[in-house]
Amino acid sequence: MIGELRHVTLGLEYLTAAMRGERYDWATQEAAADAKPMTRESVVRDMEAAIAESYPLVDAKASPGVLLMLEHQAEHYGKLVSAYRAAGIVPPTSRPQR
Repeated sequence: MIGELRHVTLGLEYLTAAMRGERYDWATQEAAADAKPMTRESVVRDMEAAIAESYPLVDAKASPGVLLMLEHQAEHYGKLVSAYRAAGIVPPTSRPQR
């Protein structure tokens, strides 16, 4: 599951770079991510940072290409939801809002 989360994080970083017109070397970034410790805290921290950076750009520059990328990300989220439910855990978006 942590590998799936890391993949989604890289996807968000790729989307951010693409929306800024920057080059993103997936293989290099994936190798760098794999070299980091895979702890719950580090994966959550990296994902939260990628979300914070990408969401404002998505809001400002939505396009068909962005929607395709987000659709791909949604497929990964669906896999994660299945894993949560199989483990008897309520997925974050299904939890009561505070």
